[in-house]
Amino acid sequence: PYEEVFHEIYSPDIHCDVVVVPPTEDREFYYLVTMGMGAHKMHVPEEMVRYGTERAELAIAVPKDWNIKSAEEKDYWPMRWLKTLARYPGDYDTWLGYGHTVSAGDPFDDSTQMNGFILSGAKGRYGDADRIVAELPNGEVVNFYQIIPVYEEEMAFKLEKDADALFAVFAEEGFPLVVNPNRKKLI
Repeated sequence: PYEEVFHEIYSPDIHCDVVVVPPTEDREFYYLVTMGMGAHKMHVPEEMVRYGTERAELAIAVPKDWNIKSAEEKDYWPMRWLKTLARYPGDYDTWLGYGHTVSAGDPFDDSTQMNGFILSGAKGRYGDADRIVAELPNGEVVNFYQIIPVYEEEMAFKLEKDADALFAVFAEEGFPLVVNPNRKKLI
């Protein structure tokens, strides 16, 4: 359940709002979830179409004390990157799915050295390939993925090995999926 939506005032292409799912007693963080990315099919490889991977929405978890209404970059970058990544498939005629990484190039802002993301299933466990989907009236599905901020070295490790190897390192360390700009590098 959610009560708040950050509505996009100007949409250069797709209209992408962000739903704010508030913390609960059992979950001490916000989920910020895109709403609009899944309205458009991504350009997935032909062999992936049968798996229903053409539509997606993205989520990111931020701590309950995160200033989600701030326009300062140290607070706003998770929201900005949700919207940027929601547009990524259309901008580059590609797709995003489980295990994909995307580099931001430079660190997100001065509060962190992280500069990329890896996509995981949105069930609250690293490397969760199980899908959370919403079924559309026409029977198509929209997949939900969690974007997890990573360091350049962690992205390089994933590219050298694979996503599951990186998720195994994350799980071994046992740190939460919630954004922590100061978390230690694991690779």
